Amino acid sequence: MPVGRNTLIKSVTFKFLSMIFLVFLAVFSTLFFFSGKDIERNDKNNFIEKGRAAAQSLALSLSRTAELDIKNGIFIDGKLYRGDQLEKLIFDDNLAVIKESEQVAEKRKQDPKYAEQKVTLHDGKEIPLWQYELKYISNSDKYTDLRWQSIIDSYMGDRNIVFALPTKYSKDPDKSGYIGTHNSVYSPVGEKSKDAWGDEGLLSQKYRANRIFNDSTGFNAAKYTLEEVNASKNEQENNNGALVQQYPRVIENTIVNMWDVSYPITINGKHWGSVRVSMSQEKAEMLIAKEKQALIIKFAIIGFIVLIFLYILTYFVVGKRITTLYKSTEAIFSNGRIRLSSNLNVGGHDEIGQLNNQINHFLRSLQETVVSIQEVSSQIEGSSNDL
Repeated sequence: MPVGRNTLIKSVTFKFLSMIFLVFLAVFSTLFFFSGKDIERNDKNNFIEKGRAAAQSLALSLSRTAELDIKNGIFIDGKLYRGDQLEKLIFDDNLAVIKESEQVAEKRKQDPKYAEQKVTLHDGKEIPLWQYELKYISNSDKYTDLRWQSIIDSYMGDRNIVFALPTKYSKDPDKSGYIGTHNSVYSPVGEKSKDAWGDEGLLSQKYRANRIFNDSTGFNAAKYTLEEVNASKNEQENNNGALVQQYPRVIENTIVNMWDVSYPITINGKHWGSVRVSMSQEKAEMLIAKEKQALIIKFAIIGFIVLIFLYILTYFVVGKRITTLYKSTEAIFSNGRIRLSSNLNVGGHDEIGQLNNQINHFLRSLQETVVSIQEVSSQIEGSSNDL
C-alpha cells in the first residue's frame, strides 16, 4: 500500500515538523517584536542625538562668530559696525510686516480650505494660518543673512537634518520666535520656490525665514536659556542639554511631524535666542521600516534553514526508519495473511528499535503458536484415523 498524501499528513514526521514550525513561528514573532522595539528606540535616539549634536555645535558657532564680529567689527552695506553698535543691531527685535505679505494673505484667504485653518500660539490663543504666516523684516536680518546663513548651510550635509534656523527671543511674546534667516535650501528663490498659490521667493509659503514662530514649539525654543541647559545636564547623564520637542510642520496644507531640537545662542553673556534643528520623524520611520523588513528577511532565512535541517534530520533519524518499519510490516501483514517466516530488521536501541524487537518477538510467538496448533491438529488427525 503506497504512502499517499493523506497518510503523509497524518504521519508522525509531518506532525512533528508542524509543531516545530508553530513553535518557531511563536519564538521568531516574539524575537521580532522585541528586536523591532529595540530598532525603533535606537533609531529614534540616534536621530535625536544627531539633532542635539548639530544644534549645540551650530549654536556655539553662531555665538562665537557674533562675539568675534562685535570685537573686530564688520562691514554691512558699506558701513562698519562694531562693539555696542553691532551688538545693538544683532539684538534689535523691532519688526515691520511686509506689505506684500499682507496682499498674499488676502489672496490665500480665498482658498476655503486654507482660510479655515488655525494655529494655536504658546499662550493658547488661536489665530488664522494666514496671520501666522505673515512675513516681517528686522534690522538684524542684514547681519544674520550676511554672517549666519552660510554657517547654517555648512551644517546641512547630514541628510537627516531637514532644516536649521536661529530663532530670536523677545520680551514681547508676540515677537518671540522670529526667524531672520534660514538655511538657503528652505529659503528658496525663483521657480523652485513657487508655492500652491503661485507666489515665489520671500512671499512663498516655502520660504520659511522672516516669520514669527510663536507657537509653543517656537516660543519654547526661543526662550530656552543656558541655565536650563545646565539644569538639564545635571538631571540627565549623557545629555548635552538640548531641548527636544515634537513639531507638526505645515507646508501647502500637508502636515509633516518633526523632532525640533533647540540649543541657546548666548552672545557676550546675553541670551539672544536659540538654534532650531529639525529632524524628520518620517525619515526615521522609513529607516525603521527598512530595518524591520531586513530583520524579517533575516529571521525568515534562519527559520527556513533550521526547518530544512530539522526536516533532513527528522527524515534520516526518524522518518526513514518509520518508513522502513511501515514497509516491512506491510509486507508481513498483506492481503489478509501473515508471513510468519518474515522478520523485521530496522535495528537500533531507541523506541523504534524496541518496537521492531517487540514485533519480531510477536511473530516468533505467533509462529510457535501456529506450529503447536499444527502439531495438535496432526495428533487429532492421527487419533481420528486410529478410531
